[in-house]
This record gives sequence, structure tokens and C-alpha cells, in this order.
Amino acid sequence: MEFPKDYFEDEIREGFYVPGMMKRAWAAQLEVLDTFRKFCAEYDIRWFATYGTLLGAARHKGFVPWDDDMDVCMLRSDYEKFLRNVNMMPDAVTFMDGRFGITEHIVFDQGFGRIVNTEYPRYDDAFLSKYHGFPYTAGIDIFVLDKISPDSQVEEDRYNSAVFVYSILLNLKDESEEAAEQRELMLSQLEKWGNFSIDRGKDLFQQLILIYEGLCCLFEDEESDYVASMSDWVGLHDRVMLASDYSGVVQLPFENTTVNAPAGYRNILTKLYGDYMVPVKGSYHNYPFYRSQEETMEEAGIRIPYNFHFDPQILEPAHKNERKKVVSDNLNVFLRMNRLLMEFVRNPDESSVSQVFELGQKSAEQFQNFLLAYYPVAAETIEQMLTVYHEKIFTLYKLLTDPEGDTEENQDRAVGTYKEIGNLAERIEHETQEEVIRPKEVVFILFKACGWKNMEGLYRYYKAQKNVRTYVVPLVWYHKNNKFLPDTENPVWEAGNLPENVEWISPDTMDLSVHAPDVVITQNAYDNYAVGFVTDSRFFSDIVEANAGRVIYTPWFNNDEAESEKCSVTDLAYTYIDLPGVMRADCVLLPSEQKRQLYIDNLTEFAGEETKTRWESRIHAAAGEEDYSRILDELP
Repeated sequence: MEFPKDYFEDEIREGFYVPGMMKRAWAAQLEVLDTFRKFCAEYDIRWFATYGTLLGAARHKGFVPWDDDMDVCMLRSDYEKFLRNVNMMPDAVTFMDGRFGITEHIVFDQGFGRIVNTEYPRYDDAFLSKYHGFPYTAGIDIFVLDKISPDSQVEEDRYNSAVFVYSILLNLKDESEEAAEQRELMLSQLEKWGNFSIDRGKDLFQQLILIYEGLCCLFEDEESDYVASMSDWVGLHDRVMLASDYSGVVQLPFENTTVNAPAGYRNILTKLYGDYMVPVKGSYHNYPFYRSQEETMEEAGIRIPYNFHFDPQILEPAHKNERKKVVSDNLNVFLRMNRLLMEFVRNPDESSVSQVFELGQKSAEQFQNFLLAYYPVAAETIEQMLTVYHEKIFTLYKLLTDPEGDTEENQDRAVGTYKEIGNLAERIEHETQEEVIRPKEVVFILFKACGWKNMEGLYRYYKAQKNVRTYVVPLVWYHKNNKFLPDTENPVWEAGNLPENVEWISPDTMDLSVHAPDVVITQNAYDNYAVGFVTDSRFFSDIVEANAGRVIYTPWFNNDEAESEKCSVTDLAYTYIDLPGVMRADCVLLPSEQKRQLYIDNLTEFAGEETKTRWESRIHAAAGEEDYSRILDELP
């Protein structure tokens, strides 16, 4: 399947932060769905999107932003046809069903089916290419719709029996002695009720799931107006659907493809979610599903390249480059050469006159080029004086070396030119100090153009201050390929998308080691630890920290606050909070106290309880521009 490069960028959807790895997980699942879809078409098997996948198709035209898996369903007759032909599925995917027990690497103990692309993490080129850089197990869940008996009493008996068997299945996960005793009692009751025996020496789950499945499809040969997914039905007895809602298939858009939806999908979604067009942020299972796979790899000592791991050294004070040292050094080279030139004119040596004057011109030219490269606007007047300085040196050289110029008039001109050169050098030094070295510099390192709105208030705050020079630097960045390497042949630069009134400069003209700015406001927290992109390494957080007097971090995005205990807004916080750029910042500005606390809690858990006071002192809630003076003026 084809996805645009920007599909794998971190993104805010419906106020929810969706990281690049989740995008890759979505893409991998869509690849599995594509394989499944083609197989079902070949064998004339009907399927439908269900649960969050159906909700996402109807409401978002794709994944629900805070959902991470794909769900489909089949009527029992189609599922059994699917099982009869499942061995013909491509080798690229693996089908699992509780009745079939374990695969080579996975114990699957669920009462529904699942198709996955791998049973263990894979980093080989072919796999990463096929599944868009997602190295973990990804797939789709297949739920079965069984008929409900029209006889309410018969149905109630079936339900009670199914619940009883299901409770034993749940009991299997408890290894305590008390649970074992309870389990044996329940198994004995089940044997008596069913008039059959259960072999304690064999896999209990497989024996019980077969009994459970038999109860689920008990009325398959009967006429019925209602169906239910038995995985839901044993716990949510009211989740019974009209069979007629599954009488036909309609196509709904989903990300870059479509999914099959039941003809009566609106009725089904209303039954499942009520007013389903009103988003309710929340995750009802372990989210994101691949995090457990990441943790398993890390526990095995396998370092994941895109995950940032805490190192206490990151909290150590950085060795700061001296403010404007490079500018001062370049100025001093020019001034030193000027003094040598002045001394030479007072005590000339005819054998080296050409060399000395040439060096004087070169030093002026080099300082001029330096200023033009890094301070083209601020140094405009200085640049003009250096041009005149260069010309005056040439004039003095001609006067001193003219074989016929030993006249009183030429001597007077030479003395005048000598003084002009000295005065120019003093003026150049003064202007460099006043226009380049002394003014406070504030550099805004912008990641994406859409993030400018989060910098704009700070920009106005510093613009309003006297003797402050501001620079806006839109970063060049690169998409990462399926191996998490940057696509350097196709750089992305969004300067053209900024508002017209924003004056920006190219990152090529902003060398932080040269400018050594007083303040850097950055949105570049990731360094190389984002999945979908990487910025210019010259602006990574360690470089910024070493060259800036103070580093202020503010996110490029605005995501919603957590809205309930089940909300998964915090579940992905490690992808945008526990990052080097956040940890190295002297000040983190966030839009609310709730978000401030989220950052403090996550960073404390990540770096240790002893770091909590650091985050409490550095992370601030700034609801608007009126808060900037209060916060920034009090910073050490």
C-alpha cells in the first residue's frame, strides 16, 4: 500500500497526539487488512468493520485517534468458511484462534480470531519495507456474530451456561491455590452438567474454548432476528444487534483506503456508543499495544534506536560557550592586524611593505565576510565602513610606494589617510560592540510552521524589549525511512508557510556557536528520537544548551488535557515529554497547570524521584502573554 511521506509524522488529531510509531502501526495493520480483504474476496467471505474501526470509519474516515487496533467481524457461517480455507492464506500472515492453541511464539487464549504479520519483532529489510518501518506484531481481530435464540428462556439458559464456562476460562489465568480449588469445583460441575469428561492432563483452555464455542453457535441452524458477538455478549448482555443490519455491505473511507461496513452501521454504532458522533477520548485496553513489545525488547537488552533512555549526565550543567566569543575573536584579529599595520607605517620596512598591506586588506575582507555571513542586517553600517577601510589601505599603499610620490603633498595625503584608517578601525570596533556584541539576542528555533502560533506570544514579548535582536529560524528536517534513517535527498523546510509578517532567516546563516544567543526558544525536543522525522543536527538540544545563555522549550503542538481516568492522553506522553530537549531546557512553558503537572509526573517517573524539584522549578504554566513577564523575569 502507498502512503505519503508525511503520513508517518507525529500529528495532532482531534486534539490527541498521535506519534509516528502509531502511524506506522496503523499502516502495518492496514497492510494485514489488505491481505485479509483479498483472501476473503477470493473465497467469497463477507466481513465487516466493527467496534473502534467502524466508529473511526464513520466519524473520522480513518482510525479513531486514540485507538490503536483494527477490529472486523463475520457472521458465523462466513467465519466457519474462513476457517475451512485459512490454510490457504499467504505465508506472510499468521492466523490464530483460541481453539488452535499456541503458535511457535505466541499463546493465544482469546475467544476470537486474530491475523498477525509476525509473531516476534523483526528488523529485516523486507519486513520493514512491507510494513512501513513497524517492526512489531500487528494485525486485526476477527469477532464472530452468532444467532440469538428467538425463545427467550432457551436463550437465557444458553447465556448462563456460556457465562459459567467463560468464568472458568478467566479462572485459568489465576495460579493461586484458592483459584485452583475453585476451578476444580467448577470443572466438576461442568462435567456433571454436560455429561462429559475434561482431561486435567491436557490443555484446559483448548477443551473449554471448544465447549464455549459450541454454546456460542448453538442456534446457527435456526431462524433469528438478532445476532451478537459472544465475546461481548457474556459480559454485556444487552449488546444484541439486528441481523438485518448485517444484510448488506457499504464502503466507508478509512485512511488511504476503504473498509466494509454493515449496511445498518448507524444502528450498530448507536447501540454500541450512543451518540457516536460525539468523541469521547478513552482507551479500553493497554495502549499503545506495541509498548509491551518495546519493553520486552528493552528488558532483553536490545536498545531501540528511536527510544530515548535516561542518562543522569543530561542533567549536569553544560559547559557554556562564552557569549559572543567568536565575534569578539574575529574583531580582535582585525584590530590586531590594524595595529600591526599602523606600527609598520610608522616604522616601515621596504622589503615587506606589499605583504603587510595585503594582510591588512585580507583581515578587513575576512571580518567583512564574517559579518555578512552571520550578521548581515545588524552589520550593514560596519560592512560599509570595512569597504572604505579596504579602499583606504590601498590608497595608503599607493602613496607610500609611488617612486615619484615623495612630495610634501603626497606625504600630507598619506598622513591624512593613515589617520582615517585609524579612525575607521575605532569606529568599526565601536559599531561592532554596539550593534553586534552588546545587544541581547533571542533566537526562535521553529520546527513546523503550524507551531508558530505557540511561539508568537513569546516573539511579541521579546520584540517589545529594548536592545533585543530577534531571529526566527525555521528548521530544515527530514522524513525517516523504514529503517528510521533520514531521507536527506528530500529536505522539508516550511519557512514559506509562515505568516507574511514574520521575518525569518535561513538556518544556514544561524550558527549558534557564533551567535551564542542570550535566549533560545525551541520546539525541537526530539533530537534523533522521533520515529517519523529528524531535524538538522546543528540544532539538537546539546548544541542549543551549550551555546545559549538560557533555553526555553515550548511544544510545537497543542493537545487536549486528560478528560477522564480512562483517557489515553497520558499513555503516549513518553513520546513527547521524556525527551532530551525537554530535560535540558532551563524553562518549559506549557498552556495549563494540568499539563504542567503531567510533564512533572512523567519526567519524575522517567528520571527518578530525586529530580522532581528540578521539574517543579523549571516547568511553568503560562496561559497567555501576561504570564511571560512573571515567569521569565524571575528565572535565574
